[in-house]
Amino acid sequence: MDKNEPDSFFVIFMGMFVLGDFGNRLKGVLTENPTLFSSSFRRELFNVCVGIVWQLNLAACSIYFVMKYWKSIALWLGVAVITTGILKFTWYDY
Repeated sequence: MDKNEPDSFFVIFMGMFVLGDFGNRLKGVLTENPTLFSSSFRRELFNVCVGIVWQLNLAACSIYFVMKYWKSIALWLGVAVITTGILKFTWYDY
C-alpha cells in the first residue's frame, strides 16, 4: 500500500458518513407522518428498563437454582412476578 493512498477504513467511514446523513429523509418522513415520534418516550424507556430487570431475573434465578440458594431464588422470583405484572399493563396490554 502506498503511503499516499487513504486507509480503507477511512474510505468506508467517509462513505458511511455521507450515507448516514438522514436529516433530510427524517424531515420528509415527519411531514408525511407527524405522529411518528409523538408516542410516550418516557413510557418506552421505562418499559426497556423494566425489561432489563426482568431478563436479569430470569438469568439470576437459573444461576441461584444451580447453586441452591433458595432464599435468593424466592427473592428474584418475587421481583420477576412484579416486573412481569408491570410489563403486562404498561407494554403488553397497552
